[in-house]
Amino acid sequence: MILAEVPATDGLEFFSEDIDAFYWKGQIIPKRNVRSVQILISGAPLSIVRSQKFPDLGPSHQKITKMKPDSVERERWDVSIDTSDFPILVECGSIRQHVSQELATRIFEAVKQAVEVCDRRDYHSRS
Repeated sequence: MILAEVPATDGLEFFSEDIDAFYWKGQIIPKRNVRSVQILISGAPLSIVRSQKFPDLGPSHQKITKMKPDSVERERWDVSIDTSDFPILVECGSIRQHVSQELATRIFEAVKQAVEVCDRRDYHSRS
């Protein structure tokens, strides 16, 4: 299922999901491997959700690896997804702020929900 159509320089990129994974730019992001998700505005985290399965993220998982300077009038909206394998930055852009904000929020909420579901499953399987 396509969650968001994100504008790119050469068209649209699709952020999608199925029951087990998210998909972004040819990458498969297994839901069970998501350590944390952040919604960012101009690189600053607005909200962070961390999986209880990975309590110590370490300093390398707290850095944003790809930043682009933007003017103050055009804030960037992005979503940072840290997995047990690699970090992913979903660049939602700065075009018409409400559009970019909506895209970032939709992606963030979907990943946040997946983290919470995986944490509940893991908790119940240990009980």
